[in-house]
Amino acid sequence: MGRAGAKEAIPLQHKDGLRTHQNTHIALCSEDMSTIRQAAIDGLGVTALPDYVCRAAVQAGQLIRVLPDWISQSASLSLLMPSRVGVPPHTKALAEFIRERLPVALAPAIQE
Repeated sequence: MGRAGAKEAIPLQHKDGLRTHQNTHIALCSEDMSTIRQAAIDGLGVTALPDYVCRAAVQAGQLIRVLPDWISQSASLSLLMPSRVGVPPHTKALAEFIRERLPVALAPAIQE
C-alpha cells in the first residue's frame, strides 16, 4: 500500500485484456478494508475493493461502481496443508466447505 499524501500509479486491466495505469493522489492509507470502504462511503474518494467487501454498500446505493469493466488487480487464494496423507476429518471437512462456498461468497455484486 502507498503512503497517505503520496502520488502513485494504480495498474488497471480491462476485461478485454487492455492494461494501463491511472495516476492518483493517496488520501488515506489503511490495510483494513472496512475502513477504506467507510471512507469511500463518507466521500473521501475512489477506491478499489473486492466485491465481497463492498457488495452490501453497492446494493444499498451507498457506493457505485465507476469502472465496472476494469479491475485494479487480481488475487489467488491457496489452502495449504503439510500433506494430504493423515489429514484429520475436520480439516478435510473445512477444505471441502471452503471449496464449495467460497466461489459463491466471492461472486461479483453486480452480474454483467
